[in-house]
Amino acid sequence: PWVGTAIETGGLQNQSNITKEGRVFCFLPMPKEASSPLPIYVNGTFGLNDDRRTLKWQSSERQNDVAAEWNKLLVTDVLPPCYALLIRYATDELCMPHTHIYNMWPDVNAVKGTEWEPLLTSLFNILKTNDSI
Repeated sequence: PWVGTAIETGGLQNQSNITKEGRVFCFLPMPKEASSPLPIYVNGTFGLNDDRRTLKWQSSERQNDVAAEWNKLLVTDVLPPCYALLIRYATDELCMPHTHIYNMWPDVNAVKGTEWEPLLTSLFNILKTNDSI
């Protein structure tokens, strides 16, 4: 399993350059239909639907779909430590202003009820144990 995270760093003095709606990549950028509610870019080895425009997620028709289960695993287990590392790197190495750091945190209200929700608990538990954040 592989996931990477990224943010825009150009023009950090301008708050409007901070990403509000996350982009998802599966080696190449996915269409807007596959955007995430996270304020970061996520690149991973995601399982895609046949149209290659959306990620596979579990549903009543797809209860035993291996690719949908794989995506859930990526979001639940692999993405949270990578996301926390991105926030820590932006804090410690890039010395980004605190306002930019907090804008990188997920908006709980936007994430709840989506397929990305499982990452919240793990991510916040990791961040809570990090002294530099």
